Amino acid sequence: MLSDVDDRVIYHGDVHEGSIHGTGTLYFGNGDRYVGQWKDGLFHGRGIYSASSGASYDGEVSASTGLRGRTCTVGKCA
Repeated sequence: MLSDVDDRVIYHGDVHEGSIHGTGTLYFGNGDRYVGQWKDGLFHGRGIYSASSGASYDGEVSASTGLRGRTCTVGKCA
């Protein structure tokens, strides 16, 4: 587990050489959450980002290709 007490960011999951890497969940201080895959401290691979507003993103993300998936607001997915 990694945590930043000031911003209330908490991560539960895989870590490699001190960096978030593998599969895990990051909880943000504002109530948002990302559950998925990581590479070198960045979202990378399959994941679900859920915003505290009720909106969410479900799909693939990488630095080279960006987002590939679907975005949902409360009751509506695109």
